[in-house]
Amino acid sequence: MNNLDKVYDALEDIASVSSRKLKLEKLGVYLKEVQWLEETIEYALNPFKHYKTSKVKMIESEKLGGVIFFQDPYEVFFFLDILSKQKGASNDDKDHLSMLASMSTKSVAVVNKIVKKDLRCGVHRSTAKNFMPDLPIYKVMKAESDRSFPGKEWEKFVELCGAYTGIVSAIKLDGYRVSYVTAQEDGTVEYLSTAGKPYHNFGVFDDEVMDLAWDVHNKHGIPFPMKFDGECVSKDGDFQTMQKHARRQSNIDPEIYRLILWEVVHPDIAYLERYDMLDSLHTTTGEIYDFLELVNSTSKKVFRLKVFTDLYSCVQDVIDHAWRVISDGNEGLMLKTPYHEHEYKRSKHWFKLKALYLKGLGIEVDLPVIGFEYGREGTRLEKMLGAFICEYKGHRVNVSGKMSDKQRTAYAENLPSFIEVHADSETNDGSLRLPIFQRHREDK
Repeated sequence: MNNLDKVYDALEDIASVSSRKLKLEKLGVYLKEVQWLEETIEYALNPFKHYKTSKVKMIESEKLGGVIFFQDPYEVFFFLDILSKQKGASNDDKDHLSMLASMSTKSVAVVNKIVKKDLRCGVHRSTAKNFMPDLPIYKVMKAESDRSFPGKEWEKFVELCGAYTGIVSAIKLDGYRVSYVTAQEDGTVEYLSTAGKPYHNFGVFDDEVMDLAWDVHNKHGIPFPMKFDGECVSKDGDFQTMQKHARRQSNIDPEIYRLILWEVVHPDIAYLERYDMLDSLHTTTGEIYDFLELVNSTSKKVFRLKVFTDLYSCVQDVIDHAWRVISDGNEGLMLKTPYHEHEYKRSKHWFKLKALYLKGLGIEVDLPVIGFEYGREGTRLEKMLGAFICEYKGHRVNVSGKMSDKQRTAYAENLPSFIEVHADSETNDGSLRLPIFQRHREDK
């Protein structure tokens, strides 16, 4: 087969079903029958392969100017390997990939899925690993939480801290988690999401990140490549501004970004010591008024997030602090044990506390989007997105919520991969009761 048409058809068929069980069944069959499907999945979902471009275009044969061009799926994957090892991709590189992919319209669509790292069919790394056990998983440190605070996870967390006075607290930022920022000795800097997807628009931080990396290297002996954990926010403190710009491919305003770091990532050094390694940076509490004041006083774009110790003596102190920062417009608190090592998993040494958990109301979850439904016929929404179709524990879940007509039209044309959903509770059969759309998650 000298194109990827059957791969495209297989992915579309897998996307047509919402049940996780059916997706697994179809995927298992197609992996045996369809040539190049396994390679497509591996190149799209391998978190350590990035191709320095996110768009491939169809180039008709008559536009090649008589040049004889050998087009074959093998050549596509061979060139993707080359791109994944380069620091960047030139316009010639991007055109070359487009020419290789232009075996057919469907082939171009498949290669676009690969370079965007999104198969758009509900098959994610955890699904694919059922058949491809060697597929690597990108892991980052994440926080525990209680659906109703305080609960069992909180009790475990306080025990790890030793006492309430041992808790380290910081504002929970409302931006895009960058895990990790990786600085190479040659000056190359990479910014990845928690899913291992690259942020291409954060190069504005490169010089300051490298200055920081060399400072940490010279003072503390941390080797390259050096990793930092943090969050990218907008300079006006508005998440919506961040959301509009983070993955744009044109009309990019890099001046709107600010990077806030909270640690150097190292497996054998205690947290507060890794935090102190960032002492060359300006520090912000993360509270909106403090952040805006700092942003307006300096041309720097990379900051350190301030942490607090010895704030609490009991659980009510924590609750009062959380409500205070939430009422000031922040998302909540991130609480950590003082001497933990960095772990590449959901860790009991981190605990997040948001209004949803304080009220004890409902569930917050990020769900994969596997399709959508148009609005009801005869209403103004009949040609717009009426509801997202998502997957939750093997159940098909329809999710709607407050969206502008402009957003509904845009989502119908370009579905997000993941959305954040709040729901009242789980139903008796394990689905979600009253799921409500909150925002799309470009960082997933």
